[in-house]
Amino acid sequence: SVGEILDSSFKVYRRNFVTMAKAILVVAVPFGLISALIRASVSTSTTTISNFSNPSTSSTPSASTLTANLTTDLVGILAAAISTAVIYRVVGSAYLGNAPSWKESVLGGLRKAHSVLWVTILSVVAYAAIVLIPLVVIVLAAAHSAVFCVLAGFLLGAPAICTLVWFWVVSQLAIPSLMLEGYKGPKAILRASRLVRHLWWRSFGCMLLVSLIVGV
Repeated sequence: SVGEILDSSFKVYRRNFVTMAKAILVVAVPFGLISALIRASVSTSTTTISNFSNPSTSSTPSASTLTANLTTDLVGILAAAISTAVIYRVVGSAYLGNAPSWKESVLGGLRKAHSVLWVTILSVVAYAAIVLIPLVVIVLAAAHSAVFCVLAGFLLGAPAICTLVWFWVVSQLAIPSLMLEGYKGPKAILRASRLVRHLWWRSFGCMLLVSLIVGV
């Protein structure tokens, strides 16, 4: 049942929390320091230039600020990919009855980080396609007639929303398929879709409950 699945999940995390914490700190702290240094250096240089040129005016976002924001975002995405790989490395070892080591988990996560990043990019592209394709059709229909726009919105909007919810569940299992079964790239997403073929509602219930708990 959903309750039993959640109970087992929390037990895995509770019993291996120290290992997970050590592994994530090893990943998160360096990336966090890099992001902080980038933002601090850009903030200092921007403030100095602004005060020198016109102290009474507030500075607007400059090219260096935008570049720094983009760089820190990329660093965050990379850190998230490595962290996800590390966590699933710990969970996979614990689920198989082994005693996971944080050092082995970090090394294993680093080896699979690029694959995790690639699956993440593919998932984002799929999300964008689900949203943009109906949107483009609706906009083109609106250019011809308001009736066509309403009709296209009705015929494409509801299926797009349902597809988004369906793919949200699938995308949550793509990285576990990569880390625990060795599927890569599009194969990991296809494997995830097969896993939820007859268990979608149960998977949706588990993920929705966990999302609510984390949100609270």
